[in-house]
Amino acid sequence: MTRYIIHAPTGRYLKANGCWTREAKEALYFDDIFSAVRVCVQQQLGEAELLIQFEDGENFDIHLPFKAQHEAAVR
Repeated sequence: MTRYIIHAPTGRYLKANGCWTREAKEALYFDDIFSAVRVCVQQQLGEAELLIQFEDGENFDIHLPFKAQHEAAVR
């Protein structure tokens, strides 16, 4: 299982330097979900999703959108 942060509108992966890339091999990999959430909060990545990929292929990928706290409070 691999975990990445992607920019939801473009599908690009977050790199360690804070830039976005189209290449998964250049992406920042997260050992756990909590680390990915921490980065999203610290860098205020409002249009980000956590992408969890399983070894079985794209059919089982999970996309979890991050929402800013003020957006969640409106609901």
